[in-house]
Amino acid sequence: MASGLDRVSLPLTVCSMMPTAALLLGFVCAHAAVAGPVGEVNRHYVDERRLTWGGSGPRPLETAIWYPAKAAAAAAEAQPDRAIFETPVVVQGASLAEAHEKYPLILISHGTGGCAAALLWMGHYLASHGYLVAAINHHGNTCAEAQPDPRGYLLWWERAQDLRVALDRVLADPEFGTHIDPRRIGALGFSLGGYTVITVAGARIDRARYQRFCSSSARDFTCGPQAEYPDAPKLFEQLEKTDPVVQDALKHSGDSPATNAEQYATLIPGTRLVEIPGKWDTTILCRTARTRVRRWPRR
Repeated sequence: MASGLDRVSLPLTVCSMMPTAALLLGFVCAHAAVAGPVGEVNRHYVDERRLTWGGSGPRPLETAIWYPAKAAAAAAEAQPDRAIFETPVVVQGASLAEAHEKYPLILISHGTGGCAAALLWMGHYLASHGYLVAAINHHGNTCAEAQPDPRGYLLWWERAQDLRVALDRVLADPEFGTHIDPRRIGALGFSLGGYTVITVAGARIDRARYQRFCSSSARDFTCGPQAEYPDAPKLFEQLEKTDPVVQDALKHSGDSPATNAEQYATLIPGTRLVEIPGKWDTTILCRTARTRVRRWPRR
């Protein structure tokens, strides 16, 4: 599958709103500005290379865009006495602020059964501090649609492609594209959205390994039906046998764009990429590096 992130070849600031959240916070601190008014528009992007789950047309990529706005927002309406959260105020269709010629861009991926609007609290904060923010509703797995679809819940890797195509669309958007700084593009996700962002950054998905995990004594809550759509696994079992769309998607479960290391090796002249054999992750590498640093003699 084509990937906008592949074509743009951008290193990503990745955050899954879990322990890696500090990565985004560092990105925010590096580029934060004084809080200002926030505008909002909704874009009806589509991916022409993929169909809706029902096959009725191109796959929808409904996207909420929040951005620094020129106009000040009207006063917020009074909140109910027992409200837990206050809804951030946005100005629909406001003009983009002119304080900066180029803005950093953050893509947002919601969790299982969630939607872009549910992450307005985060998007609003970023936009009020000088970011363009694009939050995508993942088709078949979003509360923004009237009917969920088991394929949207079980074919997780299709969500990563949503982000790649949405990035292409935002960069080509006549209103926002020319105001994006291509050197400062990042992504964050909540829950399954965190997985989505990690996949975009180059993680390889091993569905067979996940199934073995779910058949073992170590299985956890992710293996069973989810509260947002408990019938999804049972319905998906039938679709897996009969639906050609599902059968084709399963062939791409391990697809992934080039890793960041591979992208850097391509972009930096004279670079040679050396892959360390065995099973490694950032925790192991950092622990190993820390141990070796302690052993270095002082001069």
